[in-house]
Formats: sequence, C-alpha cells, structure tokens
Amino acid sequence: PKFKLCIDVEAKGALPGLMPPFPLPEFIMQSQEFKLAFRSIYLQAQDKAKAAFKTQYRLSTEGVDWVLMLGPYWTPTVLGPFSDAELTGHTGSCSEPSGD
Repeated sequence: PKFKLCIDVEAKGALPGLMPPFPLPEFIMQSQEFKLAFRSIYLQAQDKAKAAFKTQYRLSTEGVDWVLMLGPYWTPTVLGPFSDAELTGHTGSCSEPSGD
C-alpha cells in the first residue's frame, strides 16, 4: 500500500549553563527553565501536527507518534487526535520566541 512519510526537524540552541557538562537527569527534571523549554517545543510540535491533520494528509485517527528533543535529551509523545475545535486555533507558546 502507498503511504507518505512526513518528517520535520527543528534545531534549538543549547540552554546556557545546563548543557555542557551534561547534568544528571534528576537535576534536569527539577529545572524550571528546562520544563519551560520542553513545554515550548511540545506546543510547537502540536501546531505542526495540527497543520498536517488539517491538510490532505490526515495522519491518524489515533494521533501521531512524535519525539521531542532538546539538546541530548528527548522524550516520546503522541500528538492528537484533535477535535475540529482544536484544529481551528493556534496553540501559541508559553515562552518568548527563541530567535533561532
């Protein structure tokens, strides 16, 4: 069967003071700056997934697997499925633009 593979990669700069040398996961999980950065990339990923759902490429009725990466740290997540109301709006961001 035919299928389309959609890939999107967006690189973000390292967070000063948090990346080298790499802190232990216990420290990272307590960092408010790290949590906000992950939240920001989650919202960006959600917007990209919504855009894909809105176009002719309906990815899945169960959502789409996604990997969020920040420096050497990553976490898998599932985005969607989205209701019609969710597809009409832009998620926005919880932080200021990165300028990347």
